Amino acid sequence: MVERGAVTVDGVATPEAARRRARYLLVGLASLALMLIILAGRMAPLDDQPSVATAVSLIIAWPLLWILPITSLGWRARVDGADNRYVTAHTMSGRRTVDLHRLERIRRFQLMSRTKTMDCVVLRDADGIRLMIDDPEVREALRTAISDGLIDSARTSRPAQARLGLITASLPQRVWWATTYFLGYLAYAGLTAVGSLTVLILISEL
Repeated sequence: MVERGAVTVDGVATPEAARRRARYLLVGLASLALMLIILAGRMAPLDDQPSVATAVSLIIAWPLLWILPITSLGWRARVDGADNRYVTAHTMSGRRTVDLHRLERIRRFQLMSRTKTMDCVVLRDADGIRLMIDDPEVREALRTAISDGLIDSARTSRPAQARLGLITASLPQRVWWATTYFLGYLAYAGLTAVGSLTVLILISEL
């Protein structure tokens, strides 16, 4: 059972606490990455031979920036409550619970690599809790809730509908969606690289 403003399941944070911890995590990761880039710029200006410390700083900073888009990734998910209403999962900032009956948006996030494909549904409820999850039980609970008309107000993208098995996507659609996700992540990687290089140049010239 979940009361207003608080989740009564043991160990699960309230929406306010979950949002606060998520903000702390995002700000902390971004600040740490920026500090490492600044440190790298101060230790080795670009016109000098880069030091080992500079290389190490940049090697650590780069993955931190790549982690930012997936800080809401959940694992060890479980479905609780009457009508399987609540989904709770562990994330990088602690446990989060989303209310399926109060969902505002359902999207899909897909990222392919040589070894593994990440194919998640991204949930956001009326409390602003965001959870990225790839779990068969959660997808079944979502399908049931949508079929029963319990979350018909949520904006559900067509890729998310296909992931939940609500529609059948053609091969060209699947290729287009996968390409869009890949290009979007490349764009993010490019922006972070350009931003990091810009900061590095500015700091090294001070």
